[in-house]
Amino acid sequence: MKSKKIKLKNCLINTYHGGKGKPLFLIPGWPFSGRIYFPLIKYLADDYQVTTLDLPGWAGNSKLKADFDFQINSYVELILVTLKKIYSDEVKISLGGVSIGGTLALLAAYHQPELAKNLVIHSSPWNGIDFKKKHKIQSQLISKFKNKSSIDPLLKRVYKGLCLISHRKRSNKKLRHLLLKDYKNLNPYAVMTFADNFFNSDFKNQLKQIKIPVLAVGSTKDQYISCHQVKHLSQNILPQSKYFRVPYSHYFVIENPKMLADIIKNNL
Repeated sequence: MKSKKIKLKNCLINTYHGGKGKPLFLIPGWPFSGRIYFPLIKYLADDYQVTTLDLPGWAGNSKLKADFDFQINSYVELILVTLKKIYSDEVKISLGGVSIGGTLALLAAYHQPELAKNLVIHSSPWNGIDFKKKHKIQSQLISKFKNKSSIDPLLKRVYKGLCLISHRKRSNKKLRHLLLKDYKNLNPYAVMTFADNFFNSDFKNQLKQIKIPVLAVGSTKDQYISCHQVKHLSQNILPQSKYFRVPYSHYFVIENPKMLADIIKNNL
């Protein structure tokens, strides 16, 4: 994997590139860095030229140079500007992401449908309101503490816990070390503000207008976004979508990256 910095007006975006073939751009799930995709890229490298990024304020090595409000629409705009810096207007790319990263990919395709020829998402929600109802205590804590510095040690423990959970079935000590290292640049206010914004959002009306083919993957053991929610998104909201179900958790991208790569190569 090669890293490359992209200068934007208000930030410096860190990207990772690997593989050769058709262009595929992947957006990480909250609040991870782009390195979450390293195991997957290994299995896609012969067919896709994969690019991912670190979102500023999240874990990773992107840096903000100016004020940023950490709202969902601002991140979508930042992603679109980054895509224009990487790809020429003539290139049609595949776009995707896991969890909220997939939601950001869908919103990017909604705002500029000419950029993407298709999309792939895994365990991606179309709204945060249902998540807020299901995880009431977590959402209340985020809303209450997002402006307090005391949330930093708590968030660090949560992030470490997510890293450990995501690797419990497929041990990858090197990747876990890199993900934990990426925490040093995570901005607690940024990720909490984003999450609070997400909890009060519903993108159903925008996503209904996406005419691009979407490959939607749901996990039967997902503790955050159920496979039934992903199936509903695929079959009742997105106009052109194919649904797949896999017997894994929210961290399918790490638990079995080869299977996810095969699904992408055979169906995207």
